[in-house]
Amino acid sequence: MRHVALDRVESVIPAEWHAKAKKVNEELAAATTVAGRKAIVKANEDLWREAGRHLATVMEGKCWYCEIRDVRSDHPVDHYRPKGRVAGESHGGYWWLTFALENYRWSCTFCNSRRVDVEGGTSGGKQDFFPLSPSGKRAQVPADSLENEHPLLLDPTDSRDVALLLFDETGVPSLDPKHAQIHDDLRVEASIEFYHWRHRPLASARRLIFRKVAVVCADADNLLQGFERTRDQAIHHKWMRSVRALNMMADRASEHSAAALCALRGLRTASRSAAEALDLP
Repeated sequence: MRHVALDRVESVIPAEWHAKAKKVNEELAAATTVAGRKAIVKANEDLWREAGRHLATVMEGKCWYCEIRDVRSDHPVDHYRPKGRVAGESHGGYWWLTFALENYRWSCTFCNSRRVDVEGGTSGGKQDFFPLSPSGKRAQVPADSLENEHPLLLDPTDSRDVALLLFDETGVPSLDPKHAQIHDDLRVEASIEFYHWRHRPLASARRLIFRKVAVVCADADNLLQGFERTRDQAIHHKWMRSVRALNMMADRASEHSAAALCALRGLRTASRSAAEALDLP
């Protein structure tokens, strides 16, 4: 997971979309019955799908939760706070946020929908779940403050939430103790479950990234040593190509870049090539 700034999200959405959303939100606010609100939502489903076409560009087509770019996924627009109901509770959902851009997250199918990987022994998918921390108070109506909720699920639009994740050779993230505060262990565990981050193909892809970073760093360090012995500029050019390749693996546009970034940071002290890659702009 990498940070997705909301102002960047705003910048890709056309003014016409905002005008449509404003009109629909006014209709929702004026509706006096649950049935009336549901009819308005049903009639305007294309509005968040239209937004999704633009949200996809913010992270170069990657899921905001797991960073995978899967051409087989229908990439639904996830409502971070569920619009129709909250699973496991007698809550009618955050209907007033159905057409709120700040509630949209670009998601792959496995993070957004419940899936079971029988062979891998994992299950997950956010769907309509939206658990809160023990200290949280659920908003029931539009007038209630969302700031009192304290969601358990990590949010890619919150830079502090993103900083809580630490990736290693297992391919499954864990809590970074440097940034941990109360209930953050619960938040990371809930996010691993509900975003299906233990899904075997996803964890395998991250493990592969860790191995690839280690191999490229080792080869690059050998090239650097060769250049320092010979001062051969051809060797230096090869080394710089390797460093740039490492830097690109950690670029936010690359799949699993958060894992690559953690791998490089872990090697920074031992590998001069890793350090150089991290220092590139």
